[in-house]
Amino acid sequence: MVAGKPYYDSTDGFYKQRMAIYGGHRLWHGYSQENSQDNNWSNYTTRPRGGYLDDLWIYTKYLDYSNPGEGYKTNNGLWQLKTAKEQCFPSPGISWDTRNQISCTTIAPTSRAGHGSAFDDSRDIVWIFGGYSIYYPYLSTDGIGSGPGPTSVGSGGFVPYPGFDYFRNDLWYYNLSSSLWIQVEIPEDSPKPDPRMDMIFLLLGDVIFMHGKCHIVLPPVLPY
Repeated sequence: MVAGKPYYDSTDGFYKQRMAIYGGHRLWHGYSQENSQDNNWSNYTTRPRGGYLDDLWIYTKYLDYSNPGEGYKTNNGLWQLKTAKEQCFPSPGISWDTRNQISCTTIAPTSRAGHGSAFDDSRDIVWIFGGYSIYYPYLSTDGIGSGPGPTSVGSGGFVPYPGFDYFRNDLWYYNLSSSLWIQVEIPEDSPKPDPRMDMIFLLLGDVIFMHGKCHIVLPPVLPY
């Protein structure tokens, strides 16, 4: 969750402030006939509601209450779901009938939690970087229900992704004016941050600052 600076909207004469929230994680237990309370997963096709999210919401708040006016009828203290607009590209086929064929797709970041985010008011842009996302609801299947726990209880589990490939280091921004997600491509020979989560992520002017990380290098289930 990240907030922008207060600004004056000349279209309706009000001071406003916006807040953005993207993704996150919602409890996802898998208590069903195939996926038991012991977290013994056997059905991977139908997943219970929950898990990692990929939705972007914007909250707009009016800061001047002296003269509500017509502007209070819309977007005052309300959430707006922002969806990615379809992008279409020429995709001509090999036949005459398909020479002008167009292919359309929706480009957007994958679902995730623990990512960095920033609000660029001057450009109407929301930035996100990194985070993590895995198919399983927990970093390990050890333990009853959630994974992490006493080793005597969770000794029979396994780590779904031992290479920790569920951490991410991709950089995206969403343009609120065009409704498009754009991934910032970094040249192969250029340095870039390691995949990480829960980092400090700040936007100051035209520069993004990032510091620290949580990147598991030990077994994800530790005794306690």
